[in-house]
Amino acid sequence: MSATRRPHWALSCPREELFCHVTSFVLELVPQHNFSLDMVSWIRVCSSIALFLLSLSSFPSTGTAEPYKYLSYGQIYWRLTELAAKYPKLLRLYSAQQTFLLPHVGNCTQLESATDEVGTNAPCTIWVVELSNLETLPSEPERPEMMVSGTLHGNEVIGPHAVLAFLEHMVSNYESDPHIKRMVDTRLVVATPMTNAIGFSLERRSEIHSMENGTETSVDPNRDFGFDQDPTKCMRTVAARTLNELFRTHLFRVLITFHGGTNVIGYEWGDTQHCTGPMCKPAPDTAIMRALGERMSNVAGPAGRYEAAYPVGDMGRLVYPVKGGLEDWAYGASWSGQGVECRPDTLGGYPKEKVKLDRRTQRCVTYLVETAREKKPSEHMLGSSEAILQRGSDGDGHVPRNVRLLLSTVDALEPYILLDAKASTNEHNKPIVSWMVGGAFAVDACAVQWRTESGEQHDISDVQNGTMLSSSPVQYSLKFSHALMGPFPSKSTHVFVRVAAVLDHQYALQPNDSDPNVTPQGHLMGSRASPQWSFSTADHKIEGRQVFFSKTMRLEMSGSHTFAMTDADDVEWSGENAGAYSMSDDELFKHLYTGEGPAVLDANGGLSVPLTILTAALGILVIIAMAVGIFIFAGEVVAASALRVQPLGY
Repeated sequence: MSATRRPHWALSCPREELFCHVTSFVLELVPQHNFSLDMVSWIRVCSSIALFLLSLSSFPSTGTAEPYKYLSYGQIYWRLTELAAKYPKLLRLYSAQQTFLLPHVGNCTQLESATDEVGTNAPCTIWVVELSNLETLPSEPERPEMMVSGTLHGNEVIGPHAVLAFLEHMVSNYESDPHIKRMVDTRLVVATPMTNAIGFSLERRSEIHSMENGTETSVDPNRDFGFDQDPTKCMRTVAARTLNELFRTHLFRVLITFHGGTNVIGYEWGDTQHCTGPMCKPAPDTAIMRALGERMSNVAGPAGRYEAAYPVGDMGRLVYPVKGGLEDWAYGASWSGQGVECRPDTLGGYPKEKVKLDRRTQRCVTYLVETAREKKPSEHMLGSSEAILQRGSDGDGHVPRNVRLLLSTVDALEPYILLDAKASTNEHNKPIVSWMVGGAFAVDACAVQWRTESGEQHDISDVQNGTMLSSSPVQYSLKFSHALMGPFPSKSTHVFVRVAAVLDHQYALQPNDSDPNVTPQGHLMGSRASPQWSFSTADHKIEGRQVFFSKTMRLEMSGSHTFAMTDADDVEWSGENAGAYSMSDDELFKHLYTGEGPAVLDANGGLSVPLTILTAALGILVIIAMAVGIFIFAGEVVAASALRVQPLGY
């Protein structure tokens, strides 16, 4: 995020001493603990062995993919225009200035073709990209939305390249990869690859404003948001106003904002009201923030041999608190009490109606992704496209790992259940129905339902549950199967089948000391835990749910004990047209879920959870805390002398 926005301490290592840097990577995973000298020596030995093994495989890649190279503002703009022209069904590219009537700041070199090496001088434009199935998007306003900012600080440059590579990966594999096709068809990703356009063009941190007297002034875009900030010191930049306009028209569930200068994934809080030094009170959505952050880190992995895997935690502890940060504003401005309505006087001012706090919009779980210790690492560390799905391969680096991070986040925007269209049989010639759950963190309960055409005969299977497992380089899922034992009606040739599931309700638990003392307030949690979570804008809306369903399929039965599955999405399972079958979603939830009742909205628009579940969860946390304490104490007993670490300047 800045030259000083780094962890609170680090080892002092010569640039050439790779072993020291690897040791520092390991120590950074638990920065609040002072390791002993003996423990550090042991880590150094392991680091040496790991680096030696890496060196054995450091031959040039034999793949056909070209390594990533640093691109200018003009080159990234041209690549975006090419992609949008080639994939008009999937990508829409537009100017923030033209769409939202915002001013331009400074001039940037704009290329006119792929071979143009000179370009022309044109006003710097913040380009916005929408990735989705644009043909079906207008008819699906509930499609979950995600926002990605490439570079709020112009000299932190990995982000724009990762965003561009992500877009290229999604559209080029849309027709050949069923999972990518499903993600594009069922999600909307909005990206500003060069959020601070003038800063990126000039490789300068701030947004640069030219004054009438020939001088210039600079404004830090990541201190320019209406949260824990003086109202006259926010919304002064075009970058901040662009993001504000996007939040006014969308209902984002997750925002990824790329920075550089250290190596962390941070979530809320990170402001001066919730944090005292490195200690921050937890946000109400900490449980799901932590779960998604850890998944992002696990999927992203190390940046090849150049950077360790991302540590995950709140921004105040892993980085440091700031005023006016995008992250806290995007998550909490509309409900936490720290949001302010900005009154900027720069760039001709900004209309008051555009900065009014709106309870619908700033409920977006936001992640600060500090991509590397260097703001602009050596070009050979960027990696190549062939390594996106080959973590740890020769071509892995900063760009592939952050593409993986984005892929995992898109997948987790909303849970889904895929019912297998192929029905097998067991030893009793009964049909076996199989399904997969994705986009979630835990399956609290799931079961198979079947019913006849009239609904007079129906049944539901025993409940199954489990925790999501890594099933591909970028995806977590869990597979289930169940044999439908019947008895089926003798005169029927088919029944209708679907899977119902309760997902992620354990993450609706707020921390005991959360600040504010309310239940989860973000769209990411609310949308998957309560049918009373309802928000909408002109073109987008969120309708929460407590039970998720697969599509309905028609199970054809024959006298020879063979079965076939076909789509039957027009079948209704509740309401007036459901026939004799009349179990409502609320009744189904109570049947599946073992808690005392469903999560419901409280007066603050959050989620309240049965007290018995909260008590049990707190008991588990106490046990875990005791175990961690014993482990740390044992490490201290071994210590002979303390390792001296040097605090970094802020």
